[in-house]
Order: sequence, then C-alpha cells, then structure tokens
Amino acid sequence: HNYNSGTYTEVFLKYSGTSDKTIYPLMCQAVDSSGSFWIGTYGGGIVYYSAASGVMKNYRTVDGLSNDYILEVQFDREDNLWASTNDGLSKMDPKTGQIQRYNSGDGTVSKEFNAGASLLTKDGIILMGGTTGLQLFIPGR
Repeated sequence: HNYNSGTYTEVFLKYSGTSDKTIYPLMCQAVDSSGSFWIGTYGGGIVYYSAASGVMKNYRTVDGLSNDYILEVQFDREDNLWASTNDGLSKMDPKTGQIQRYNSGDGTVSKEFNAGASLLTKDGIILMGGTTGLQLFIPGR
C-alpha cells in the first residue's frame, strides 16, 4: 500500500520448483535496512522481495534452510536473517545467501519452534519460542 497515493500493488510470490499456481500460507515477515521484504512461508521457505527493483528470490532446504516451514524471521544487529522452523534454526547472510543450520545437536532448546514467538532485544539478544522452551542467544558469540 502506498500511503501517499492511496494505491495498492498486488504481488504474487514465486516459489522455486513449483507451479505458478502454488500458494503457501504466509507466516511472518521482516524488512531489511534497504526496505526489502523477507517473508517466511509455511512450506515454501523464505521469499525475498524488493519492491524497489521487483526482484524476487526463493530460499528453500535445497539452498541450506533447516526446513521449508518458516515460523519466524528476525534480523540481528549484523543484518543476518534468523529463521525458526519446524526443524531447527537457520541463519542467513542476505548479502551472500550463505545459510547455517542449528538444531538440538548445536544446543537449541527445541527442534521445532512456534509462530509469533521471536524478539530482538535492545541489547541485541534474540529470543525464539520453541515447543519445549525459550531459545535465547546473542548472535556473533
């Protein structure tokens, strides 16, 4: 929605490896420092969308995500994107597309996380709610 003109722009998300008619529920979104959207979907991974350029890119498990069921996305102070999923956490460097996975073997409190349960504190701590507890971590440490 453009508040200045009162107009709306319709955008259809595109997913790699699926038909043009594939639709996944949108679970969460975060906006990066350039104003681009990072949208977490339930089954379609993460979709990057730049309204300024019209560029859209889909990131999925084949690209390194822990799971395609994204429940929360959160940027840290280093502009890395963190995603909680149905199978651990993923950390993505949006500049390079490099993704790291974290799960219970790395010390996460839960394998599966919850929608609507993330927070970046003023001190740079990220909190993500899991099915068996609250994950608290300081990115970069």
